[in-house]
Amino acid sequence: MLRASAFDTLGELYPDDDSCHLLLASLGANRARLPVRGARRPRDFWMAVCQEVEKGAFAFTLDDLVARAAADYPGNRALRELAPGRPAREHAGPAGQELLRVLCLMASPGDQGMLNLAEELRRIQLVAERSGRMEVSARTAARTSDILPALLTVRPHVVHFAGHGDDDGALVFEDTAHVSTRVAAERLAAAFEAAGPLLCVVLNACYTGEQAEVFLAAAGAVAGSTEALPDQAAILFSEGFYLGLGDGRSAREAFGLGSARMGLDGHDTSCLRYLDREGEL
Repeated sequence: MLRASAFDTLGELYPDDDSCHLLLASLGANRARLPVRGARRPRDFWMAVCQEVEKGAFAFTLDDLVARAAADYPGNRALRELAPGRPAREHAGPAGQELLRVLCLMASPGDQGMLNLAEELRRIQLVAERSGRMEVSARTAARTSDILPALLTVRPHVVHFAGHGDDDGALVFEDTAHVSTRVAAERLAAAFEAAGPLLCVVLNACYTGEQAEVFLAAAGAVAGSTEALPDQAAILFSEGFYLGLGDGRSAREAFGLGSARMGLDGHDTSCLRYLDREGEL
């Protein structure tokens, strides 16, 4: 059984319904079998979850739960201490190549339309696991205060934003009350640039493609949508895009695969926009 401190740590990192269910969905948990959250404190909810895991109610173990949370927060000391003696994670892919680090910033505030971000993250993680070339970290219910710490901790090659975008190109994060906080594309791009160069920025949200140019100072390539992007279309694009990266393709080639994956299910791909230093697709 995990120490009591584990419940406090999980409660601090995953304090709300969205972040809890994103984490548990990534492990394949059946939501219907989870303890009822109700008015429980976050640490009490996690204690109940861990008790059910220990009883064998799910296909994953407590070690799996800790490992998944540590992948989301690789710099968190408390998570590392929950599993003393565990070997350090391997950070090399095939033939000793460095793993491609992907940081997912995911937000669906309560005052916006609900998005199936858990499914989007699940598909990205599955592609990463199958390819053996990528390491995915996620910040769910992402707040503006999460952005710089996540960039400095994960040191990603790719930043993937999933959530809502406004028609002026601003991206929507959450505040402490899970209400929308808008961040102008220029300000987000400046944060990315300050933290270090990126291979690619994926803005998997409505209306983000119109402001794609501002991210080229921070990243070699940018992908977004110039129009409203249906939830299912966004999920399919993510699946195809990361299939490409996991296959060792360039960001430009991965974008083509993401677009193709959307098109196979009948979605209009004309809204997708890709820019890199060679030009636009």
